[in-house]
This record gives sequence, structure tokens and C-alpha cells, in this order.
Amino acid sequence: MLGLARFSLEECADMYRRFGSEVFRQNPLRGPATSTSLRAKISNLICSATDTEGVHTLLDDLLAPNVYFRFNPMLSAQVSLDENRPGALDLLQRDTQNYLERNRNKLARLCLVLGAERSSLNQKQYFDGLLVQVLGQV
Repeated sequence: MLGLARFSLEECADMYRRFGSEVFRQNPLRGPATSTSLRAKISNLICSATDTEGVHTLLDDLLAPNVYFRFNPMLSAQVSLDENRPGALDLLQRDTQNYLERNRNKLARLCLVLGAERSSLNQKQYFDGLLVQVLGQV
């Protein structure tokens, strides 16, 4: 049975001296605890949150065909998010236009999927299937 007791500060300090060192002893089977710096933890968090290739691979492997489409043009120059040079937008538009021309079949397939008429029953089945694939449940 669990009971409550009051101990003086001196009694607590005495119990800690007697039992505390035994309670927090290192487990010889696990070895010494390692700590990761805060900088490393933040870096790992950022990497996992911005890993577009990992997300692409996961979705491409798990989802049914014609459900997930990725359009990711290769750029001819590195462009930062806060780019403000006059010709940068023109360069991005040209690279994107070239990419879409090379991937015309993929774009046409996406248009067919998005433009397909679905009955109410088909829509429900489609979204239920997506929920199962994404969440693992209905």
C-alpha cells in the first residue's frame, strides 16, 4: 500500500546520501550515456523537415499510381528564396517551361487524373482509400 509521509530536510538529505547514489548508478550493460548538443539536435530537425527527396521517395513508393505527381525542374543556376535580381525570374520561368516541355506526358497524365469525373460513390471510395494510405485507418 502506498502511503504518504513527511520527512525533515535533514532526513531527506540522509536518505539521498544512502540511496541516491545506488538509484542513479550507471547500467553497465548500456554503457555511458551520450548527449547530443542542442545545435546537432536542431540541425537534425531541420534536415528531417526539409528532406524533400526522402518525402518524394516515401510518397512515390506508398501511394498508388496516378495519385502522387512531382514536378521538380532542374534549375540552370542556384537561386535563393529572397532573390531580387531583374533576370532571375525570367531564368526560373525559362527553366520551368523547358522542364514542362520535356515532361509533357507526365503533365498530360496529371490533367487526365484531375479532370476525370467521379460519382459520389467513387469520390467517397477515393478519399477513404487516401485516408487508409495516409493515416492507416478510415
